[in-house]
Amino acid sequence: LRYEVGRGHAASFSALRMIEVFCAEAIMAYRMSDGGATAGWFQALDDKRIGEVIAKIHEEPGAGHSVASLASVCAMSPSRFAARFREVMGQSVMSYVSQWRMNVACRTLRDSSIGLAELANRVGYDDVAAFSRAFKAEVGKSPALWRKECIQA
Repeated sequence: LRYEVGRGHAASFSALRMIEVFCAEAIMAYRMSDGGATAGWFQALDDKRIGEVIAKIHEEPGAGHSVASLASVCAMSPSRFAARFREVMGQSVMSYVSQWRMNVACRTLRDSSIGLAELANRVGYDDVAAFSRAFKAEVGKSPALWRKECIQA
């Protein structure tokens, strides 16, 4: 990598692939050092069923997700699914859904001028007030203030 960058090819195919390999090696080293037992993203990547559910949540943040509907995605009973999700991710499934929705909302507020009513609907809220309360609880600021601060930054 030093050679490629030294030749002025920091964005070359070879340099970019080497960075990917270094990142993959760092992840593997981390996983080996903790015995692979840490709940979260790394463990979820190893769990096919939970990985399917996370993909569904990411693809459709505004869908009417529930424990039962997400359990059906991976063909598990709701109670077993909820327990497995918590075991793998270290948080409840609906907490994760809420966090992901607010992540999408933050990016959308930063990158577009979409109105709050439309944004609320896109991330699964029928009511702007409910969306604003959930946003403030998760992010610590109202959506309007968050957008204003992003634009000024």
